[in-house]
Amino acid sequence: MSLGIDGNMKSFSPFRVFMPSRCAWVYNWIFGHVMPNLLGEEVCNRIQIVLTDGEPQMYRAFDQNKRMHYKNSIHQLCMYHLVLKGLERCNLQSQQLLPVMNFMTTFKETVYSWMTVGSIENEK
Repeated sequence: MSLGIDGNMKSFSPFRVFMPSRCAWVYNWIFGHVMPNLLGEEVCNRIQIVLTDGEPQMYRAFDQNKRMHYKNSIHQLCMYHLVLKGLERCNLQSQQLLPVMNFMTTFKETVYSWMTVGSIENEK
């Protein structure tokens, strides 16, 4: 799924892509053909940031197509996948989990506030 932000700072989904698999060729097809053909060169050049999860096939496909189709964008990994999914892989015991989750909730809310449009920088 893709996400955009309109002139009123509201998010919208310009398109969704059916994923036949999570193979590298599928992500390369999406970033190299689907998005450029659906959105056009002008819109692709206006994309400023692309967030992906930690799936190597996805971010490698974007990185391979960036120079040709997304010249003005940067690539970042999604905080949800970096932090919360990373915690799930730590296999913490139940007595260790509560303090870590309390800390992570505070951390997550702080970091998400940086990423939420209009939450840190506003007109005031």
